Amino acid sequence: MLNRLTVSALLQSVIALLAVCVVSLLVTTAWQSWERLRATGHISEVAQASTNAFKAMHNLRTDRSSTPRVLNGEAAVSAEIDRFLHGIHDAEMPAIRSTAALLPSIPFAEQASLLTALNQQVFRSRSRGNISCQTAFHRCGEIVGIPNPEESNGGFVNLAVHRNIGDKRGCS
Repeated sequence: MLNRLTVSALLQSVIALLAVCVVSLLVTTAWQSWERLRATGHISEVAQASTNAFKAMHNLRTDRSSTPRVLNGEAAVSAEIDRFLHGIHDAEMPAIRSTAALLPSIPFAEQASLLTALNQQVFRSRSRGNISCQTAFHRCGEIVGIPNPEESNGGFVNLAVHRNIGDKRGCS
């Protein structure tokens, strides 16, 4: 059998075997690169969602500590504080909405129930018109809902906006 094996056939078979090995190595490397790219994309999505979530949480915490302090204060509310609170809300709601939009594509434990709860909170805040201290100042004498920091689910508490608070904003 080895008598019939020519040099040409031997070289062709060795070259074909080396080509198959090189192609299989390239395919394996390409597959690993693709897996790393997918993992990097997942990490990027998680980083973007956590950036938005922490931005929203920071602004929520600032809003929840500032709103009762301003509403219960005796001094008149300055335009600077009003601009500050508007800035908090202008950054808070888009961050919450973008977090809610990004989370369905990221797998995590108890995803269905947590996403449902977050989307309900976002819908509730939209339907309430983002009521906070600046809208409370403009609704003199009404009972409005503001976020309740004591509730872990982000519920709202009714707050009676009294005449003296309204007077701070020039309401009669």
